[in-house]
Amino acid sequence: MRFLILFVLLPSLSFAQHIGEVKLYFGASYYPEIWPLENVEEDISRMKDLRMNVVRMGEFAWSSLEPQEGKYDFAWLHTVIDQLHANGISVILGTPTATPPAWLWEKHPEIGRVDDEGHREYHGARKNYSYTSRIYRAKSRQIVERMAREFGSKPGVIAWQVDNEFNLHHDYGPDNEKRWRQWLKAKYKTLPELNKRWANALWSQTYQRWEQVPMPRSWLWHHNSLR
Repeated sequence: MRFLILFVLLPSLSFAQHIGEVKLYFGASYYPEIWPLENVEEDISRMKDLRMNVVRMGEFAWSSLEPQEGKYDFAWLHTVIDQLHANGISVILGTPTATPPAWLWEKHPEIGRVDDEGHREYHGARKNYSYTSRIYRAKSRQIVERMAREFGSKPGVIAWQVDNEFNLHHDYGPDNEKRWRQWLKAKYKTLPELNKRWANALWSQTYQRWEQVPMPRSWLWHHNSLR
C-alpha cells in the first residue's frame, strides 16, 4: 500500500459552514512522488474503500518540487491534488523543508547540523540541517513562498503543515554556540553571577570569559538531562 501511516482519527476537527456541524477527518500520509502518476487512480480507489477523506503530503518532496536550484516542477502535485479533490479527498500540504535536496547539500554542506561530538552531518537523511543556517533558512523561504503562491488558494488544500518533527535533533554548530552565550548573558548579566549560580568553584569549573562556557553535552559526569 502506497499511502503510509494511517492517522488515528485525526484529532483536529473542522467546523463546517453550519454552526454545530463537525467534520471528522480520517486519512494517511501519502507520498505520490515515489510512484508513477498512473498509480494515483488506484491509490484513490483504495483510499475510498477505507473511507479516507484526507491525506497529508509534500513534506519530504523538495527534490521533486525543485529538482534543480530555481527550477520548479509543481505540475505533478497539481495533478495529484486535482484527482484527490475530484474524489472528495482533501489535502494537508506540508512544506518540504524537512529534507533539503542533494543539490543544496552539494553547494552548501555547511547547512548540516553539528552533533555534540563536533561531527557535521551531510546529505543522506532527514532533519539533519541546522535551523540557524542562514542559507538553509533562505532556501526554505524561497520554496515555501513559491508553494504558497502556487497552492495557497487551490481547491482541495484545507491546511498546511510547517516543516516536520520540530527539534528532532540538537545542533551544536557555531551559530548555536554564539546564540547560547547570548542567552546566558541575557539571563545572568555577568560571569561572576553565572559562576555563583552554577557553583562553578566546584571541580574548577569557574569561567573567566563567556567564550569558555560550552553548550551542554554528554560529558562523562553529566546527567542525560543536560544533553
